[in-house]
Parts: sequence; structure tokens; C-alpha cells
Amino acid sequence: MSQIVTSVLLHIHRAFFADAMLEHPVDPLKSKYAQSVLATFRAAVFLSASIRGIFMTVPLAQRYWMFTSNWFSACVGIVLSFNEPALIWRLCRSS
Repeated sequence: MSQIVTSVLLHIHRAFFADAMLEHPVDPLKSKYAQSVLATFRAAVFLSASIRGIFMTVPLAQRYWMFTSNWFSACVGIVLSFNEPALIWRLCRSS
């Protein structure tokens, strides 16, 4: 999956991910937005890994807002997913 497609997926599902976290803070996979939780998590992990690779290869890429803003959004999605260790286990197994 390309970085652009993944970035779009992250931004499309971000609002539904937030709704799922508000509905079921302990286990958002029980929410009606469970697919958005999975899509956000997968996109965030992929973006984080690919942007890290870009930054290691081309350090000047850190100056471009497109990379840093997408990386920040990805990190927020990953950090919010880590509120419950059992949830992370289930997210990783379903990916």
C-alpha cells in the first residue's frame, strides 16, 4: 500500500476511531466502528514505519510538513490504541 493511500485511510477513519474510543474506552473493538479502529491502527503502524525509513534515508525530509503531520497523526492513533494491552494483542492478531 502506498503512503498516500495509507495517509488518506488514516484521515478518513480518524473521526470514527475517536467515536469508537469514546463509546468503548476499554475495548473499542466492541463499538460499531470496529472496522475504523482496525483501519486506523493498520494505517498508523504502516505510516510510522515508512516515514521512519524515509527520515533515516533522507534526514532533510523532516523539514517537510507533509511527513511530520502524517507521522504525528499516526503516532496519536498508535498511542490511543495502547490504553489497554489486551486490545493491542487483538489488533495485532487481526492485522
